[in-house]
Amino acid sequence: MGRLCRFLADIGQFDNTLMIVLSDNGASSEGGQTGMLNLTWSRHPRRTTLEDALARIDDIGGPRCHTNYPWGWTMAGNTPFQRWKREVHEGGIADPLIMHWPDRFGRSPGLRRQYVHAIDILPTVLEFVGVKEPSEINGVSQSPLEGVSFAGVCADPGAAATRTTQYYEMFGNRALYHEGWKAVTQHPYMSEEVKSFDDDTWELYHVAEDVSECVDLADEHPEKLRELVARWWVEAGKYQVLPLDDRPISDFVTERPNSVAPRSTYVYLPDAAPVPEGVAVNLKNRSHQVVADVDIAGPGPACGVLLSQGSFLGGWCLYVDAGCLTYAHNLGSKELTYVRATEPVTNGVHLLSFRFTRTGEDQGLGALLIDERVVAEGVIARFTPIRFSATGAGLTCGYSNGLPVTDEFDGPFRFNGLLRKVTVSVEGEPRIDAEGEARLAIASQ
Repeated sequence: MGRLCRFLADIGQFDNTLMIVLSDNGASSEGGQTGMLNLTWSRHPRRTTLEDALARIDDIGGPRCHTNYPWGWTMAGNTPFQRWKREVHEGGIADPLIMHWPDRFGRSPGLRRQYVHAIDILPTVLEFVGVKEPSEINGVSQSPLEGVSFAGVCADPGAAATRTTQYYEMFGNRALYHEGWKAVTQHPYMSEEVKSFDDDTWELYHVAEDVSECVDLADEHPEKLRELVARWWVEAGKYQVLPLDDRPISDFVTERPNSVAPRSTYVYLPDAAPVPEGVAVNLKNRSHQVVADVDIAGPGPACGVLLSQGSFLGGWCLYVDAGCLTYAHNLGSKELTYVRATEPVTNGVHLLSFRFTRTGEDQGLGALLIDERVVAEGVIARFTPIRFSATGAGLTCGYSNGLPVTDEFDGPFRFNGLLRKVTVSVEGEPRIDAEGEARLAIASQ
């Protein structure tokens, strides 16, 4: 932002540029009471404890953690508002908005307290630049903008608000703002409790005076509450909110049409860009085999990554360490399991393999092979069930990313022999834990 502002000043356009800065939604609550050191732990049996956090306090904020702060920081971040992100009390939806345009607003235009919504920004910009809303683009009819311009509010602190009514809904949580009043209800979701929308308790706040929603006036003004709730249903019908759906799974992990047919064999070539986990081979809860076609010429022992997926926050890696074939499985940076060969790989052409034989739910036997001969075996008691890494670290062939799956080497640790290709074969249908994926998706928002 600083570089942009300096550039605009250098070309004489800083005062003549409209800058709009809008915050994200409210502070996140997914860290729970004690916080979270790794978002992939959201579906693992043992959550972060205070002792865990204190033991790794110097890692928090660095690349070896993917953290989410505990509720205390959530509340501090949302002060003075109630609740948090993913909900529709003010703690989840009230955001600061900065409009900066000295040539139009002056140097000290001051604060505005009129109600506006994010969808009102585009119509405001169109009015400022004198562009009419298009009814069609390239012959395609456009849906009308649902926002309203608040350009007049920017010009005059005393101007009336142009938006007087706005509905909210997220995962079944609902609210309606209308002329300074707000009706809001919190609906449980992603929990053991199954609750009908009809059983939700609505609260009522006069947010024109009580911006932090401290005083629930539902009992004092039942007629006002009934009016706002009824109006919420009208708005919900008008803007395609219905039918209500409190299943985050349907939003995050519903399978969508895919033009690529499922297959049982994947081939990866060395030094290509990382393959995102969502489109890489899915190994979870399936027997599988990874086969690297190599040519080792020496001098010195072979070493380097053959195929790797994820990072130190979670993943797996097949590599050669000082001439010995090695496999590492990292369960959310909590459990590292190794299968190691003790005999070195000799010079020449070889097929270096890792074979995982599923023996139960998310568990199996790992074996290392040199030219189809087993050279090491080991039990992998808990194979990653959902996602290897929430950071987006992908699958790499012939090298590792900057935060390798294991601390036994530093990235990129490129394979020092000739690596022609790596072939991965899988058995059975891919397993997708829809509930787990939904929880992880919410935790990473």
